[in-house]
Order: sequence, then structure tokens, then C-alpha cells
Amino acid sequence: WTIPQQYGGLGGELMDLVVILEEMGRACFLSPFLSTVLSVFPLIDAGSEEQKSKYLPSIALGDLIMSLAWAEPEADYDIDRIVTKAAFVKDGFRLSGTKFFVPHARAAKRFLVIARTGSEPSTEDSLSLFIVDASRPGIEKTPLQTISQEKQDEVIFNSTPLSSGDLIGGLNRGYPVVKLLQERAMVLKCAEMLGGADWVLENCTSYAKERVQYGRPIGSYGIIQHYLADMWTEINMARRFLYYAAWKLEKGIPCSQEASM
Repeated sequence: WTIPQQYGGLGGELMDLVVILEEMGRACFLSPFLSTVLSVFPLIDAGSEEQKSKYLPSIALGDLIMSLAWAEPEADYDIDRIVTKAAFVKDGFRLSGTKFFVPHARAAKRFLVIARTGSEPSTEDSLSLFIVDASRPGIEKTPLQTISQEKQDEVIFNSTPLSSGDLIGGLNRGYPVVKLLQERAMVLKCAEMLGGADWVLENCTSYAKERVQYGRPIGSYGIIQHYLADMWTEINMARRFLYYAAWKLEKGIPCSQEASM
């Protein structure tokens, strides 16, 4: 959706995605849409013209599914604790490490992988981003059992070979790209969750009007009305906060605090 028109996309903005993902959440729609969208942002922000021309048109057509390989067994989504490494070798890099909760890994043709490439103690000077072909040797995928039956995998990279053309945005220059991606991911995932919460409120309200107990619809009892009113208040406050954070991100205004909240 956010892919520029010159690469076959619609040229939409972040706020458009918020609206779309809110409706996807309302429908509990399980698809690789969000993971692919999140993988697109670094390409647009920091990818070379060659990389954009190679990948973006296929993504816009729906032919290329991408998956974001970020979380790790020990670090979760903490950028400073990423231990997956991409070691520099003569013909490119060798990627080694384990990623958890990789969405739609078995359907994805490419992974966007965050890895440590520098020896500097500062994370800001040692992270890089790579586009990894899912058919490369040394990649193991293991399905994870989740409560909601989502398509998530553990993906292990065993000295997986990468070329210099797989690097996005320059060596050891991934931190600012990843930091911005993290804020976008939080906002967009919250949009999806908000849509689901709104569906729950809508159906609870309908049920309270139809369910009869002691000769009256349960919605006529004050305690049930209070529950529904509290839900409505929290959901709509969350929506206002979500749209405010999305607006700040879209305008390029720093909003780490708002995105986290």
C-alpha cells in the first residue's frame, strides 16, 4: 500500500495503513500483509535503486511475500540484545542465529533479517539489515504452536550465505532504520489489535441486548452497562492515542514515547 507509484504501488501513507489494519483486526484476518508491509519500509527508506526496482513491483503485485525475522529467543524484540550475526567473508556474508515468532515463514520468499555485523559495543554502530532469499542453504524452519493458531515459525540460519547485494542501507548503518521500523510496527500492530477490540465491544453490546436473564435483557442491568461503558471509553481513548502517534510518525515528528504507550 505504501509502495510509491513508480514501483507499481498506490503511494499511500501510514494513516491509510492504520485504517486498513484496523479493519483487518476487526475481521481477525490472518495474512502475511502486515509482515510484508513492515519489510517494505526499510527498502523504501534505505534500499538502493536496484533493490527497490527488483523487489517493490513484485510486492505491489502480491507475488512476493516477505517476512520480518526480528525477535530472538533471549532478546525478544529488544534491539540492543540482538545476537544473530552476519560475518563478513570474501564473497559476502555468512548469517548465523535464531529468530523466533517469524510470521508466515513457510509462505515467505524473502526474509528481512536484523543482524549484528560490527564489533563495536554500541548497538547503534553494529546493526545491519539484510534481505535473505528463503531458499538459501542453511535455513531451518520449525512451526511454533500458538494459542491463536497463527502461522509463526522458529527460523534458524546456519552460516547462510549472503551477497553484498542483500545488504540494505550500508554496513553497520541499520540502527536508525530499525528504530523507525520498530515504532511503525508498534503503531500498526496496535491498529490491528484495536480493530479486534472494537469487534468485541460491538458483539458484547449486541449480546447484552438479546440475552435475557430474570425476565430482562442483561443490558438493562447497571453493572453490565458500566462494563460496556468502560470498554467503550478505553477503546476510544486508545483509538485517539493510536491516530495521534500515527500522525506524528507520518509527519516525521519524534514519537518514541507515544508509540510505546
